[in-house]
Amino acid sequence: MKFYHSLRFKITLLFVSLMIAGNCTALVLANKRVSDSYSRYISQADRQRAAMAAHFLEGNWTRWREDLSRLANPFQGDRSMIARPGMGTGMGRNMMFDREEPIALTVTDTGGWVLFSSDTRESVPDRIDNFTEGVPVIWEGKTEAYVLAGSMVSHEMNRNDRAMLREINRVLILTYILSTLTILVLGVILLGRMLSPLRNIDRAAADLGRGNYRARTGVAGRDEIGLLGISFDGMAKNLEESEEWKRRIIADTAHELRTPVALLLSRLEMIRDGIYKADEAQLDILHRETRNFSRLIGEMQKLAGMEAGTVSLERGDGNGGPFCFRILQTFLPESRKKGITLLWEGTPLSPDTPVPATDGSDRLSADWNRLEQVLKNILTNALRYTPSPGQVEVRCAGEKDSLVITIGDSGPGIPPEDRARIFDRFYRLDRSRNRDDGGYGLGLAISKAIVEAHGGEITAWKSPYGGAEFRITLPR
Repeated sequence: MKFYHSLRFKITLLFVSLMIAGNCTALVLANKRVSDSYSRYISQADRQRAAMAAHFLEGNWTRWREDLSRLANPFQGDRSMIARPGMGTGMGRNMMFDREEPIALTVTDTGGWVLFSSDTRESVPDRIDNFTEGVPVIWEGKTEAYVLAGSMVSHEMNRNDRAMLREINRVLILTYILSTLTILVLGVILLGRMLSPLRNIDRAAADLGRGNYRARTGVAGRDEIGLLGISFDGMAKNLEESEEWKRRIIADTAHELRTPVALLLSRLEMIRDGIYKADEAQLDILHRETRNFSRLIGEMQKLAGMEAGTVSLERGDGNGGPFCFRILQTFLPESRKKGITLLWEGTPLSPDTPVPATDGSDRLSADWNRLEQVLKNILTNALRYTPSPGQVEVRCAGEKDSLVITIGDSGPGIPPEDRARIFDRFYRLDRSRNRDDGGYGLGLAISKAIVEAHGGEITAWKSPYGGAEFRITLPR
């Protein structure tokens, strides 16, 4: 990808454009504000100087009028405070630049006619129209003259003031250039660091697109990019698990289907070759294997539907205690044949045992038909693997916001390392068991899918009787 097509270039261009526009706007506003402020400062300073001159004239009006006729600058005849630079705001302006251009003073009469002007560099008119803007000179209660200083005459800055304003503007422009360059450099550096995680995400996305489901961004954080990296890694992990699940289910299905298909194929080939006759015995074998084959496919479809979430639950309200009790009662005949005692919450079960009363703490909304399938599957396994004499116990109790069902037996139990794997499809603790004795290894996987579809959890533990205990927790 070309650089000018990249997000980094576009964001940099946008950033620079906004920065230049913003700084230019700030510079124009700052220049106007500084010019206005400096103009006000000059006006205030000139008015202060005019006020000092007016105060001097009020105290020396008679002598000043006499000196006016014989001196070029009567103000210099007496070395008063108004002639000393540095005294007051107005005087300070003369010290900033060339002392040879002091602030000019102009005195007019009450009609605006100029009596005196110290401005030797600029032409001053004989009469000033805005003389009333000057500071009046009051002698014996009567206004005798007006004093105007500097910009009060023409509302224009003198050479020194204009030079000072240009210097201030040069400082503003230089500050603008330096700040722009500094912000630009820092912005490019920070932008590169900010976009670095996006490059990691882009590389991981490309690897994921090529089928590498182990690709991870390694990006984490609380900002938007960090959350994006976390979400991407979570998605990649789910895809990896899904791909692994597909590979495993294909391998397990192929393995499980291989035996019945091979048996059917070999039987049919031997009948075709005349080794076996197509009599009733051979047809019974083929029928049994075909039926097992069909049952395996049906259980796989059921499991796939439960795991994919395409099978809906038909929920209804009911009490868990009586429900579990009735299912346990259905196993009484089989348990008696095997010499195994069924226990309901620690009490031996008999055909005459009444249905337990409930206080409502075991109330639950569930698909009872599917939960019945789960309990019957676990009880079938418990009776199958528990030797005689033995015990199988069922308990049901409400705990806070959940209903807990436990089924324990006195059988051989489940090794700790296998307690999580027994819920995997096609998994058998004893690989030597055939399908007639041990099934296809799908019962517990289907049971787990049903329980999780209810929002619950099923786990395997060691029973107090020494065997296996399955604990089903269902949210109420």
